[in-house]
Amino acid sequence: ISQTVRHELVHYNQMKKQAASKGGLSDTEAFEEMLNDPKQIADSETGTMQDYLRSHIEIDAHAHDGAEELLAVYGEEGAMKILRGDIDLSDPKLPNAITHYHDILPDDDATLHKLYSKMYTYIQYFLEE
Repeated sequence: ISQTVRHELVHYNQMKKQAASKGGLSDTEAFEEMLNDPKQIADSETGTMQDYLRSHIEIDAHAHDGAEELLAVYGEEGAMKILRGDIDLSDPKLPNAITHYHDILPDDDATLHKLYSKMYTYIQYFLEE
């Protein structure tokens, strides 16, 4: 439950940043803009699960989740090793964010690189706190 709450808080923070960057939109206006931008949120009627996982806001939120889990389970050195490509997808301790993306997307999908890059950024941020 706490992971889901943190995931949604990442989305909330994304919305707040977007509102501020667009001249102080209200939360409702920023949320509507996010909903109407297919790069941020896949169309719920025509989009696929791949489209959903490729959306900017989902990459960001899943990377946050995955980075937290990687650090908690593997520590900094182990997390960095995994992000460099030493991934055992059969490892039951692997974060759901990683396994889910690998289950849905092809191994050569550029989104995986974006996910790992964002996870790296979050790990660096967490370590600075």
